[in-house]
Amino acid sequence: ELCRGRPGAPPPPAMLKSASSLATVSYPEKFHLAVHYANHGPPLPSLSDADRILLEALQMQAMDGPCDKPRPGMWDSAEAKAKYEAWKRLGNMSAAEAMHLYVQAIEVFNAQWLEWISQNGVHVENGAQQPAAGELPKALRVSNGVAPHTGGANGIGARQGAVPKPVAAALTAVRELQKSVATLSPEHLQMVRAECDALSRALQERGV
Repeated sequence: ELCRGRPGAPPPPAMLKSASSLATVSYPEKFHLAVHYANHGPPLPSLSDADRILLEALQMQAMDGPCDKPRPGMWDSAEAKAKYEAWKRLGNMSAAEAMHLYVQAIEVFNAQWLEWISQNGVHVENGAQQPAAGELPKALRVSNGVAPHTGGANGIGARQGAVPKPVAAALTAVRELQKSVATLSPEHLQMVRAECDALSRALQERGV
């Protein structure tokens, strides 16, 4: 759900004014702006589910590095499995390459995306702390004072901030549980399975 900045990366720009000046912005700032556009901008034309999943995989590769998450289980959705496979296929691609490919993909779908950034007065403010490796700046803001959200019209890059706190806490707990499955006793594994089965049934009843 979403990034830690690389050591030695230059600080984000304080204000970006025109599309022409934005065209000369260096990485990783340009990548951060492209992610902001994907999350907040208008829907990308002709964006298929496969394209969206690939963009998310490139974003995760740029933010978190090579995929080190556990493979989704049989109870996970087909989309979760597709996202895992897309990220895993990127292998040891560097963060820099993933950033460039992400921006290039955004430009394929909308070559004028920087115009939207300029027209909406998007800028990046320096926070009190430098982001940890690959982390998107937490102070991304639109100049009209609207706070950032984490899932936009394109459905790309959803993060925990977009959901209620209890749900975010539960998702975090589930991810931690996945990491510790190998160390659980058979009794505890049965408890987990029972809860997962109950959750699966509840989701099916809601048509998920």
